[in-house]
Amino acid sequence: MPGLIRNHYYKIVSNLKILLIFILLVGISILIFGGRNEVPLFTGVSILIFGGREEIPLFAFLCINVIGFPFISSIGLRKNNVDKWNQYILSLPVKRCEIVKSVFATQGITILIGSMLSVILFLTSFVIYGFAFYRYVDVVLLFSSTIGISLIMNAIFLPSSYLDSNDRTEAMSIISLIISVAIMLGLITVINILIEKPTDMQLMIFATGNLVLAIAVFLISCSLTVSIYSKQDC
Repeated sequence: MPGLIRNHYYKIVSNLKILLIFILLVGISILIFGGRNEVPLFTGVSILIFGGREEIPLFAFLCINVIGFPFISSIGLRKNNVDKWNQYILSLPVKRCEIVKSVFATQGITILIGSMLSVILFLTSFVIYGFAFYRYVDVVLLFSSTIGISLIMNAIFLPSSYLDSNDRTEAMSIISLIISVAIMLGLITVINILIEKPTDMQLMIFATGNLVLAIAVFLISCSLTVSIYSKQDC
């Protein structure tokens, strides 16, 4: 499986470099301007949509990392289909379940890398400029929600990509992202309706439960995708 994961990253390395350069520029910009709404890359959007709140650049950086990396991996998956890698790898002594698990592992690793980069940027910004959020639980909720969105997105996208034979990876990625965001917003809306003024402890329980649920959905999706791919005639 490690060899399969390395191959997947070889497929996405060119696009990954572009994203890393962009992330580096955004991170430097945030550190220079202190995560305030003066950050050039976010000034217009932050003011128009969020009223220029100070935490928005950090939130945008988190989304780019945690959701952006899996998108790049999905492009790599598309390349596998285009260059007939899937047909070639089946001629090797590799089980189909290992192929699928390696794809899910790759996506999980990309989410982990994005999360770690975000943690480093957040901590560095807090040390230099102070805490940008109202409460510490807000940061936990942001990480839980973005990671949850990314996990659910992949849980929807990956089995769909194995079912689809027409190479519509980009369209399915976007649809999966929209659905996962809608699910997360729906959960948050339900919580706000049921609990008018949730305490920090209640929000922590929600964040933890949200993350556990997303991981469970991701793992169930892996088993479902293994079943789908095992029955395919390649």
